[in-house]
Amino acid sequence: MNTEVAKKYVKALTNSQSSESLKEFFEVLSLINSQFSDAKFATLLTSNLTTKSEKETILLVDSFSDEVKNFLKLLIEKNRIAEIPAITDELRVQIAKIENRFIGKLYAPAGIDPIQLEKISTGIRAKVGNSVELQTVETENTDMVKVVIDDLNIEISVSRSRIENDMINHILTAF
Repeated sequence: MNTEVAKKYVKALTNSQSSESLKEFFEVLSLINSQFSDAKFATLLTSNLTTKSEKETILLVDSFSDEVKNFLKLLIEKNRIAEIPAITDELRVQIAKIENRFIGKLYAPAGIDPIQLEKISTGIRAKVGNSVELQTVETENTDMVKVVIDDLNIEISVSRSRIENDMINHILTAF
């Protein structure tokens, strides 16, 4: 998958479609993208042995809007079906930027207090100026808390032992 190609298609979509249309594109592409996990489906769509009309029959559903159908036809015509996963990921990032809503992951020990989770989310929201929704991922490491927001290229980690060592060193150097 070529992310540069995906970025060009997504840029064209974002320049020509409304935010509601972009969400519809994302839903359709996500649906198709989820099918790419099936090796047979992915092989069928990316194979040169499958004709373009057969690919259209597989992908195009009557309930899709004309814009979505035309976009999928373009991907089929230009042999870019294999780019759908990359296009879906890039479109998700662009929709998040348009709406200023990002999803991050909080790696923390099991049983983190919801109040602490909200404080962390509020603190990050204040620093980055965007709405950030944190999804908790439980870890075995009880010493560290880590926040990762891929779309904004942010990674923050805090270790309890490092804070304690820094406090001890600070106290020792004060005397």
